[in-house]
Amino acid sequence: IRDVERSRGLGDVYKRQECTYGGKEHPEREREERRFIEMVRETLANDGIALISSFAIARSQEALLILDKYGIKAPIYIDGMAKKATDIINKYPHLQKGYNSVNNAMKAMGVKFIQHPIQRKRIIKESCVIITTSGMLCGGAVVYYLRKLHDREDCSLILTGFQVPDTEGDKLLKTGRYVHDDLNVRVNMNVRKFDFSAHASNSDLTDFIEKLGANKVFCVHGENTTGFAKKLSNRGIDAEAPKRGENFEV
Repeated sequence: IRDVERSRGLGDVYKRQECTYGGKEHPEREREERRFIEMVRETLANDGIALISSFAIARSQEALLILDKYGIKAPIYIDGMAKKATDIINKYPHLQKGYNSVNNAMKAMGVKFIQHPIQRKRIIKESCVIITTSGMLCGGAVVYYLRKLHDREDCSLILTGFQVPDTEGDKLLKTGRYVHDDLNVRVNMNVRKFDFSAHASNSDLTDFIEKLGANKVFCVHGENTTGFAKKLSNRGIDAEAPKRGENFEV
C-alpha cells in the first residue's frame, strides 16, 4: 500500500495506522514500574542477581532510567549489544527526553560496561543487576548468564519486552525450560515478564484516530487488524484491514 497517508483535495485525509495493540490495553505504567522495582529489590535482598533481559535500543536505556528513578543501590552492569546502543545514545544528549538523562543516570548509579567475557565470571560472584541482550533470549550475552545462573533460586530473570511466539523467551515462559543451541535446562530462577511496550494501547489508538478525523483508515502491523478495523467501523470510522497484494485507489 503506497501513499495512503496524505491529504488530497478538500481536506480528505487517508491514514495508515499501525495497530500492534489494537484490542489490547497495557497495564498502568507506574504500577508496572513498581512491580519491576519490587522484583529487583527482592532479588538483591536475597543476595541474588537480577538479570534484566532487554532490547539493545531504547529498552535497555529505559530500564536504566527506571532503576535510577527508584534509587536502586547496587552494582549495575550493562552487557551485550546494549553497550554500543547506550554509547550511541549518550553521544546525542539533546535528543533525549531529559537532556543527557541516560548518561546522568549511569554516573549517579556507577553503571559499568562489561568489556571482556572474563568479567562476567567475576561479577556473578556477588549480588548485582545486569542489563543485557538479547531481549527474547535468542542469543548474545544473556546465554552465558543463563548457563551459569539458571539453577539459582535466589536470582531472577526479568523480561522487559514482547516475546515473539516460538522464540527462546516465549518457550521459557510456557515450559519453564531454556533451550538454545546445546543448552537445554530447567530454569529455577524467578522469571517474570513486564509490559514496557512503546506501542500505543487500544484506547490510545482509538482516541488518536478519532481526534485525527480521517476519512479513511488502513489498519496495518497488528495481530488482529481485521478485528480492530471492525471496532473502528462500529464507531462510525471508515476502516479497512488490507490483505497482502490488495490495491486501493486514494
